[in-house]
Amino acid sequence: MGKYGSESHRNWGHSNTFGKDDTMLAERLQRAGFHTLSAHALPYFGRGTGLERGFEKIDLSAVPSEGSLKEMENSVTGDRLTSAALKLLAMPEHTGKRFFFWMHFLDPHADYLRHEDGPSFGTSQRDLYDGEITYWDEQFGHLVAELRRRNIYDNTLIVITSDHGMPFPRVKGQIYEDGYHLPLAMRWGKGIKPGRVVEDFINVRDLAPTYLELAGVPLHEQMTGKSLVNILRSEKSGFIEDRKVMLAGKERHDMGRPNDWGYP
Repeated sequence: MGKYGSESHRNWGHSNTFGKDDTMLAERLQRAGFHTLSAHALPYFGRGTGLERGFEKIDLSAVPSEGSLKEMENSVTGDRLTSAALKLLAMPEHTGKRFFFWMHFLDPHADYLRHEDGPSFGTSQRDLYDGEITYWDEQFGHLVAELRRRNIYDNTLIVITSDHGMPFPRVKGQIYEDGYHLPLAMRWGKGIKPGRVVEDFINVRDLAPTYLELAGVPLHEQMTGKSLVNILRSEKSGFIEDRKVMLAGKERHDMGRPNDWGYP
């Protein structure tokens, strides 16, 4: 959407439903002629929440066939999600022209599971978390290999990020830097000089305006984020646009304790 969640028209639940007054990024790109694809391991992202709007193809084959939301989150789904994505990428009708592909991996996500065929970092929660990240990295590598095989790797903008930072106690759902300091890695062989580390403060609402500007699509009037295109095209590291201020706020206490209890 390119704006803060608090600026959206939603139901303010933990799993939000967004109103039609919120124009989704995929809607803008689809109208501009992009193929719009998505693959997920939770039904939330593909059924009636508003997040599905604008996608011509939504693959939910990686969603566990049964179980509660918590049981789904505690299932290993990265391999099935990768397989679904590889099938979509292999179809020329999906990637024969400009395309936008959104994937949401649940690995890593609490509870942290041990992957028997992966490296062991130890037995603590953070050790298991590192193992989950390694597992995800392996799965993502298969997608990179497919982009290379199709000879579209260097002309594809790849963005890796998250909805929150490190999720350990006193962090997720609270205003601590580790909770709102998100991972963000961007790779575009034909458009971004590699090996750079940018210090400018970036907000997730800045991503949608960035994608639209690169696509040559006018920004929507609802967007309050600022495009990162100048930063991406710079050859410098460090502060590029002197973005040194970031606003972080907490709307209310939510899930985070054992058994998904809320806070008073």
